[in-house]
Amino acid sequence: MVLLDLRLPKVDGLEVLRAIKTHKTLVAIPVVIIERLAGSEAFLGQATTLIAVLFLGGVQLISLGILGEYIGRLYDEAKGRPLYIVREAPDSLKE
Repeated sequence: MVLLDLRLPKVDGLEVLRAIKTHKTLVAIPVVIIERLAGSEAFLGQATTLIAVLFLGGVQLISLGILGEYIGRLYDEAKGRPLYIVREAPDSLKE
């Protein structure tokens, strides 16, 4: 997958997209077009920052899913427990 910004500082993003789509080995690669909503100049590391944010969001979703599964299993296990507490074992079980 290619993340492509249309407003690149030195090259037009549409030219890069046309070059990718006319190349016979690169034509099958999906291209996601990103366009800045504010500001005319790209800051250094914008694509890296976007990828890091998306990666950390994915990690957060996966960890929340694992935590939710764990809590759900604890709930199911606790739901099956009796509502009373045995303070002392009967004499027949002490031997």
